[in-house]
Amino acid sequence: EKVEVLQCRAETLTIDPTYTGRYQYAVFRAVGKLETCLELGAPFLRAGGKIVIKKEPEADPQDKPGSGYPSDIQLIEEIPIKNRSGVLSKLMIFQKRSTWNNSDEGDK
Repeated sequence: EKVEVLQCRAETLTIDPTYTGRYQYAVFRAVGKLETCLELGAPFLRAGGKIVIKKEPEADPQDKPGSGYPSDIQLIEEIPIKNRSGVLSKLMIFQKRSTWNNSDEGDK
């Protein structure tokens, strides 16, 4: 499969329509608020696409599941992980809801 890796700030890509609704996955190393990362990542995804965000557990009280997510994004999984030093963090996986009445058309 084709993989495109873009190492840049999401804010710089959101103004270019070339990237809108194009990707099945977006991966963030979240250094800001979770809500901000989701708002920045959602436009890149096609329906059914997923955003993977690495976050420290409970780093920000506003980052609790369900608080302020964009309406078309839902949390589907949290995976606890540890870095090489044993520091705990987590991968949070969100999915963009389909706009085609729950069909899988957006995943083609």
